[in-house]
Amino acid sequence: MGENPLRSILTIALFIFCISCAKTKTEQSDEAIDIALTYLSDSKCSSAISVLESAGRDTSNPVYLEVLASAYACRAGFDEVHFLSTDIPAINSSALGFMKSLSILSLSHESAADSSNYKDFLVGINALINVDSSQPSQVNRDTKYGPRKSGDMG
Repeated sequence: MGENPLRSILTIALFIFCISCAKTKTEQSDEAIDIALTYLSDSKCSSAISVLESAGRDTSNPVYLEVLASAYACRAGFDEVHFLSTDIPAINSSALGFMKSLSILSLSHESAADSSNYKDFLVGINALINVDSSQPSQVNRDTKYGPRKSGDMG
């Protein structure tokens, strides 16, 4: 008879211990971001996507969304370094040269809008621009994430 209260106390203590060890959503997202960045540094794009998506989309975390977009862009074959080092400097900001300079940027080899690379790139872009609706809004991003982070995402 004296063993039942002790067993109940131990059961409750074990239950509380198990619950207290569970990771919060923020901790899960942060861990997924760290692992995904490691995968991305090794060009393991699909592994990065898998880790991030398995943690559950954290639309409240702009860093999570930025890394997720980078992972999808990576799998689509987008090269940020080439874009920043080659394409951006080639843009001519003068009124007469702007359109011409856009026409000589690096082009995608995709010829169909339903290719897997195009779809991956679109998923990445949508993760960044569609905050709470399917309508892109910089104002919504500013409100939700603040101007600094929303500027990074924009």
